[in-house]
Amino acid sequence: MQDKASKYNLHLNMDKTKLVLYNSDASIDFRDGSLVQQVSSIVYLGGLIDQTGKPGPEVRRRIGEARQVFQKLRRVWRHAGLSVRKKLRIYKACVVSKLICNLSTLWLTDSQLNHVDSFHFRCLRAIATIPTTWGAMQQGITRVSNHEVRMQLRETLLSQEIRLHQLIARAHLQKAN
Repeated sequence: MQDKASKYNLHLNMDKTKLVLYNSDASIDFRDGSLVQQVSSIVYLGGLIDQTGKPGPEVRRRIGEARQVFQKLRRVWRHAGLSVRKKLRIYKACVVSKLICNLSTLWLTDSQLNHVDSFHFRCLRAIATIPTTWGAMQQGITRVSNHEVRMQLRETLLSQEIRLHQLIARAHLQKAN
C-alpha cells in the first residue's frame, strides 16, 4: 500500500491508517509487514463510515451531536433575554447546520427522515416553550400538533430541506453530464 501511495507523493501514517471492510475479509499490510488496523467504523471528512454501509448510524450520530449543541445553547438561553426569533436563528446556524450537513449525500429511509424531523420538533417546542403532548396532558392544556408548531414558527420540515438538497445535487450532476 505504501508503494502505491508513494507514486502519488503520499506518505501514509501507519498510526492513522484504518481499514473498514464491507463484504470482505481482506487485509492490507504495510512495507514492514504489519497489518493496517481493521475497525468497524471511522469518521472520515466529518461523516461516519461503517462496515454495514447503511446511513442509520450516521443519522443517529448526527442527532446525538446536534442534541449536545442544543443542550449547551439552552443553558445559555436560560440566562439571556433572547426573543424566540433570535433563538431560532442561532438554532439554525448551530444545530440544524450540524445535523443536516452532508445528510443529503445519503439515501435516507422515511423512518430516518422522521427521526430527524422528530428531533427538530422537540427543539422547536423547547425554543418556543410549547409543551409536548405528554407535557400538555400533565398541565391540563390542549395539545399543539407539530404542524401547528411549524406554522406558528414558520419553519419547514428538515426532511424536506434534505430532499431539496438532494434534488439540487442531482440537477447539478445531470447538468455536468
